[in-house]
Amino acid sequence: MRPWQQAKKWLIDNNGETFESQMGHYMNYGYVWSGDKEFIMAQKVRVDGERLQFGHPEPDCWFVGLAAGTQALARFLELAPEPLPYVSWARRGQDDNYHIYKWDDYQRRVRKWEAQK
Repeated sequence: MRPWQQAKKWLIDNNGETFESQMGHYMNYGYVWSGDKEFIMAQKVRVDGERLQFGHPEPDCWFVGLAAGTQALARFLELAPEPLPYVSWARRGQDDNYHIYKWDDYQRRVRKWEAQK
């Protein structure tokens, strides 16, 4: 199964929205990457404490809304159109459980994880 198919299956099994509606949203307002080893949908948001503000005119964070494949979040650091001060995601679709990292801190963590392989 290709990474985009893994992402679609997860979304069907765990979320009320269709894959196509999510894809359309991220293609219009964010960023979509589909490769042989990873699939990523992300958009720019604003960090406000432990919350994220979507649609803010001055974004400072990449929110990865859906990712699948081998090391997709790590790969996003290479693929993002531009670095922003923060990167975030919601663990397994839990909208109230955002993981927010400073871009540089997350980049260091990824390098550490890769070195441990």
